[in-house]
Amino acid sequence: MLEAHVQFELQCWAPDRAEETLSTELYALIAWLDQIPLGDLIDGQTVVSSIQELVLSRPIGPELQQEILATVVAGQQAAAAETATIGEILPEAEFDEIARAAVGMRDLQEAVITQITSSEVYAKLISHVLYEGLKGYLTEENPVSKRVPGASSIMKLGQSAIGNAAPGLSQGIDKQLMGFVNSNISDAMRDSREYLVDALTEERLMETAGEIYHEAAEAELGEAAAQLSPEALQEILMAMFGAWEHLRTTDTVSRLVEVPIVDFFERWGNEPVGKVLIAAGIDADDLVSTLSPAAATVIERAYQDGYLEERIRARLAPFYEHMAQQ
Repeated sequence: MLEAHVQFELQCWAPDRAEETLSTELYALIAWLDQIPLGDLIDGQTVVSSIQELVLSRPIGPELQQEILATVVAGQQAAAAETATIGEILPEAEFDEIARAAVGMRDLQEAVITQITSSEVYAKLISHVLYEGLKGYLTEENPVSKRVPGASSIMKLGQSAIGNAAPGLSQGIDKQLMGFVNSNISDAMRDSREYLVDALTEERLMETAGEIYHEAAEAELGEAAAQLSPEALQEILMAMFGAWEHLRTTDTVSRLVEVPIVDFFERWGNEPVGKVLIAAGIDADDLVSTLSPAAATVIERAYQDGYLEERIRARLAPFYEHMAQQ
């Protein structure tokens, strides 16, 4: 009897019937899940705990790092070989929607502008631009240079002569000019910040975004991807691994993982699993048609290797042995 039962179960999963059996079982499972609230099967805190245990509490080991590196580099190399243009991948209509959403973030734009124009690097840039601009004006663009033929050359020659005859005098002039720039840098930075906030209107930003898109649309994806070498990509990823090792231990990351998951289960925990799947854009036919062929391939290999028969026999044998002892 045991042998007949084993063969019956085994035939249900034979290569010519495995996909059909899987489909039947999957449709039955989905029909059952359609009646069961998600929260009855798993709760948000359990999901959070699992993520914390499997992801946050474990470092990314060297082997996994190498696998991630290899995978990302392979993806970068594949992208570098692509001849499709940016415009083909991202149509202009979709780009405009993204740009319009970004342009609408005025508070964020002003915060970014303020942060940039308050930085020391920006201050040095403005100082350099003002200094070079004033110095260039005095030697090239002032009224005397424009109205008197050869005056510009004479002034340059005079500056050279002054520099050779009295180096300290030339340095003193530069020092006074830089002092003037530095004394006015605060006003210049404030004015530049106010100008940028006022000048970067939605219309101008959209116009700029359109110009950027039209310049990039004809470029091939491979051209853009090739700008980042595999070596540079590996350096970036290694830096990200190091950052993640710190971030995963912080309370902030833990909260950022926990809050969205708990919120999801608060909104969907009382809804049937089937409804949750439909909300995610997955219906029964899609799920079965996707999972059945892939799973059938695995089952076929288990069937051919004898593993499936071994497991069926291991599951049924104790029952028949128990019955024989009665």
